Amino acid sequence: YEQIQRQVQELSDNPQKIHRTADQLKEQMRAGTSHDTLFSDKAALIQAARDHGHTINEIYGGTPPSKPELDIQNIHPQMFSVEIEATVTKIQTKNTFDGGQVRSIIIEDQTGKTQVTAWDDDTVVWDQFEKGDRIAVEGGYTNQEISDYQQDRFGVPAIQLGDDAVVARDTGEGWDEYEL
Repeated sequence: YEQIQRQVQELSDNPQKIHRTADQLKEQMRAGTSHDTLFSDKAALIQAARDHGHTINEIYGGTPPSKPELDIQNIHPQMFSVEIEATVTKIQTKNTFDGGQVRSIIIEDQTGKTQVTAWDDDTVVWDQFEKGDRIAVEGGYTNQEISDYQQDRFGVPAIQLGDDAVVARDTGEGWDEYEL
């Protein structure tokens, strides 16, 4: 968190404005929910900086986080700005419907499995990955409720990729980053 604070100070002409936006995001997420930790201070600050036009690479100073923000077993409904690292275990085929497209991958860490879903033009991101790749997801989110299918299948909500999400692949020498 301190690293992110330093980067925001260096990047922004008005870091106080980014901090105010982060506080507003946290309050919005807490409103109407019983979860106190939907949006950590770090996740809120990262999202606020992104909302003010800064990229993930800028925010991290070109160095991605050294450990995952979250284990799969701790994913729950109504999460915003999900940050996770895991291994790809399956890449599903693209499904087309009424002019739209959806494609998912299954990821796994030491605590469980979940699905990461991309929509429409963003489905091409999964063309960059193979089974066994170590990936990081930043800026994902979960919906309000777990569908019966997802609950029966993995026991945790699927991660959705919105327009501001970033997916990265560990190359062994660094991370290849794909912004949606």
